[in-house]
Amino acid sequence: MKKRRKPAAFAISDVHGCASTFAALLFEKLDIQAGDRLFLLGDMINRGPESRSVLDMIMHLEEEGVELSYLRGNHEEILLQAAESGQMDDLLRYGGAATLKSFGVETPADIPEKYLNLISRSEFHMQYRDFVLVHAGLNLSIEDPFSDNEAMLWIREMRGKSEKLKGLTIVHGHTPWDKERIKKQLEMAKRPEIINIDAGCVYGRPGSRLCAFDLDREKFTFARNRDH
Repeated sequence: MKKRRKPAAFAISDVHGCASTFAALLFEKLDIQAGDRLFLLGDMINRGPESRSVLDMIMHLEEEGVELSYLRGNHEEILLQAAESGQMDDLLRYGGAATLKSFGVETPADIPEKYLNLISRSEFHMQYRDFVLVHAGLNLSIEDPFSDNEAMLWIREMRGKSEKLKGLTIVHGHTPWDKERIKKQLEMAKRPEIINIDAGCVYGRPGSRLCAFDLDREKFTFARNRDH
């Protein structure tokens, strides 16, 4: 992987095991390269066919010099809880059977340790420039939105204001929108306070995409689903 341009920073969310689409977005659309920074906003696994391949790609990117930050989604949390407790009901309810199949195992505890370690070191939120990056969103109704890990994994609607977020924009996934709705977020004169980048890739509906948000140039890039 060679440097060919000024390094860039991208946010991608909700890959959900769609490895072919993930590769197309990274290497064909973004031309990802050493020195770039990549924020993965959770839900890299479950539902789609190739969770193991997605995680392999993530580790390969790190080895090749991409500065990678992995944030935790609700699907990562469910997998880690199942691996620890042995209780698989929630994992199977949320598409975890596809993840187990991709590894050729019957329980999450049998997933090779390097993959569980990668997921375990995922963080609940990060900040880049004036962007707050998180999987689902933040609980803006409490004094410290960063104290509510459950909301960061699961929240669907963000209402209210927080002094701690003054001048910052939240970038999140978790709630699938179509491509046109996502694009409209940046068509306003002023940058919105909340930007959703989940284009519903795994669901295979007409218009399903995987979305990347260029955090420096503030633009979206989309790849059509290639895994259905």
